[in-house]
Amino acid sequence: MDFPKANMRKDDGSLRSPPYVNGYKQKRSACLKSASTASFIKAQHYPQSRGRNLGSIDISSRVVERTIARLIELLVPNKEECEKARARGDSVFTTKMIDTGSIVEVFFKIDLSRGKHKLAEVGTDTKNTHRLDMPPGSIYIALDLNYKRMFVYFSKGVEMVYGPSIGKWVLDSTTYNIEEYAEIHPPELPQDEHHLEYEKWLLANPHLSWAPWSRAGVYHWGFRPLMELEYTHKDACVARDTYNLPSHIQPVLADLLKSFGNITRAQRILLGVVDHDYRYYCQSIVSACPEKRKKFWATDDNHECFSLRTCTVNIPFEPKFDGGDIKSGWAVMVPMGEFRGGDLCIREMNRRFVYKPGGVCLIRHGQLDFFTANSKGSRYCLVSTVQETLKGEYFDRLWEF
Repeated sequence: MDFPKANMRKDDGSLRSPPYVNGYKQKRSACLKSASTASFIKAQHYPQSRGRNLGSIDISSRVVERTIARLIELLVPNKEECEKARARGDSVFTTKMIDTGSIVEVFFKIDLSRGKHKLAEVGTDTKNTHRLDMPPGSIYIALDLNYKRMFVYFSKGVEMVYGPSIGKWVLDSTTYNIEEYAEIHPPELPQDEHHLEYEKWLLANPHLSWAPWSRAGVYHWGFRPLMELEYTHKDACVARDTYNLPSHIQPVLADLLKSFGNITRAQRILLGVVDHDYRYYCQSIVSACPEKRKKFWATDDNHECFSLRTCTVNIPFEPKFDGGDIKSGWAVMVPMGEFRGGDLCIREMNRRFVYKPGGVCLIRHGQLDFFTANSKGSRYCLVSTVQETLKGEYFDRLWEF
């Protein structure tokens, strides 16, 4: 059926978020599930070290973190051979572990200390991008010319933390909860200049827009840059999707965010594996935030180290340089759902990764430019970061707590 494009537009001409009202006078409200029927899977699981009966949840998490950290400590390039490659003028030095399929690459043309490249310097052509399909359980690490980590990908990241059975349950339950919330309160499409291609994307994927259950858009839960917010307090700002909600939706969102404790713990542990000092820094910032403000978005008990969760629903990430995150910080990403495609592309590295559900990647978001390719099916991606504005507001107050 050829649906009219007019239904995709609001009165002011901006792009409306799905589901779109069709030509049979169907009301948009009829496509939404009642908030009173919301049913989330709230059970919480904690990492358990294999072969140990540990009474303390914190100790068990630390043991799991240390075990994974030992794995990536083994993934180091041969410095002597690496320097020879640098002297030859090679752009990349690659080390592959035969037994696990893990890869470490050093990029001699990327220097994180220089700051971020301009988009024109990086280029936009990805036709010749080197595509990597990492084996299950393998790890990929990218280093800059000073051997500083800038991208890490755990192909089975959630399973590495929880084990295969519970790891799958965490992914399935989190996916279900996001879908449940989207049926009640659909996400909005971004309206800035970085997302001009969404209309083409939706027209090419009618299953994401025209059916009553169709959903596509982005949620922002937590703090965001000042110019994109509805509610502000000095420089620290609560995102519209978190605070400015109908009264009947607020308790539903609260239940959803609490259910994210499982996936947040996996992200937090892997962030500690990759950059323990940075995670402690983020925890310090969040712990200094007044309880009355972080109650809207904190999910992980007393260990919260993220202030913003961006959740994409059935749309690709488009290239965007400044998301307001801490400049040299990490973004931790987890895709979920049932989909094909959706490769993760990093322009500076000229790499394209097959990005499967449950894989966890950490990327220096403020210094590397990334986007995802188009996908088919139902795809959700949860990206956790800490915002520069939050640091500016509360970091000076750390010693008061």
